[in-house]
Amino acid sequence: MNSPGLRGAGLVVLQALRVATVITLLTSGAACWILVINVEKNKPYFIFECFTLFFVSVLCSLLVVSELAFAQFIKIYLRRMWPVLSDHHGLSWLGLGMIIIGCNILGMLNHDLKMASALSSLVLAAGILALIFGFLNIVCSFIWCDRKEGITSRDIRANGSLARSQREFTDYEPPSRSSSARNEKTRSKFVSMFWKKDKEEDYLNGQPEIAAPPYINHHGRDLEAQSDSPIIPGLKRPDTALHPMNTRMNSRSSRSSRYSEANMSRF
Repeated sequence: MNSPGLRGAGLVVLQALRVATVITLLTSGAACWILVINVEKNKPYFIFECFTLFFVSVLCSLLVVSELAFAQFIKIYLRRMWPVLSDHHGLSWLGLGMIIIGCNILGMLNHDLKMASALSSLVLAAGILALIFGFLNIVCSFIWCDRKEGITSRDIRANGSLARSQREFTDYEPPSRSSSARNEKTRSKFVSMFWKKDKEEDYLNGQPEIAAPPYINHHGRDLEAQSDSPIIPGLKRPDTALHPMNTRMNSRSSRSSRYSEANMSRF
């Protein structure tokens, strides 16, 4: 796979296979809805058969979106939610999904469905094409890949001989790290929910939380003892800020008493 010519040929082959894959998936989705319309309604469990075909058509739509993921937000969504269908992985899971779709569609032809020959031919062609191109996607995924460098078939399909591993980009996040962070957030929410519930139960049961006793400052108590009057024990001294010496330093409007000094001119 180190040959630029081989990688350039892989670009052409994989792009052609991409177009054929999208057409096959669209045809398979249409075939599923044709089978839903023509399913035998007189059977007791026909509803489950319709749901099966509906889920297969949803799978076809998902695979089409993964093949036509040109927008950046679609690529980021696939990397987070469907990593095996993103540009960080090869085409093997896509081929496996197409094989499952083809087997399901061809299996429905085993029933005695009353529909036109043209519709029956369309359903048959959709099933056969899904099997063929699903197998080709798996084969090409193993041919055009380089596991030593981490290059997949999607990388070669996008860049050809200039292909690089998509895991080198900064927006790639390993699944283990993202899952561990997600589990940690879920665990913290779970614990906080029960913690709040316990607090509410204690409040409703009449058992409020009692805070710890305040810190007693013995140094402050000693200072209060020193502020007692030396003449009459137990009598508190007035606050030092109210002493006439300190009141003179303030403005005249802030004096505690107007008779603290003689109200007369010094001259």
